[in-house]
Amino acid sequence: MLLLEQVIKSRLAGRSALASWQVRGASEFCDRTKVPAIEVRMSGAGLGDVSREAAQLEPRWSCVLVAKRSDTAAAELDAAMEEVVGCLHGWRPVSPGGRAWSELRAAGVREAEFVDAGLVGYAVEFTTVSVFESLDA
Repeated sequence: MLLLEQVIKSRLAGRSALASWQVRGASEFCDRTKVPAIEVRMSGAGLGDVSREAAQLEPRWSCVLVAKRSDTAAAELDAAMEEVVGCLHGWRPVSPGGRAWSELRAAGVREAEFVDAGLVGYAVEFTTVSVFESLDA
């Protein structure tokens, strides 16, 4: 499930409209002071159908957009948000190992909070679903 971080990151990093943004995964070691940036992270997972034989998991992926506060920050964030939603909503990822996932679905947008008061941003959230088979069924 966590392997989707790199898959989503790679898809976003390949977009020419996001070329000026540092696209990074939450689990990778990098300079996190560089902005504008998009950080891909799994913020949790819900449960769908659960039986003795299998469990349906629905991870929630956040693309946290962060920019320096400025007169152009809103326009920069808006353009990046439009690109992220257009790039990911309805796209079906395949994780290494071949696990099948449903298409990503836009699930919400929320304000991101930062310790640095000079930064502003929003988390664009998506969900996807996969079935995990029980090894003991």
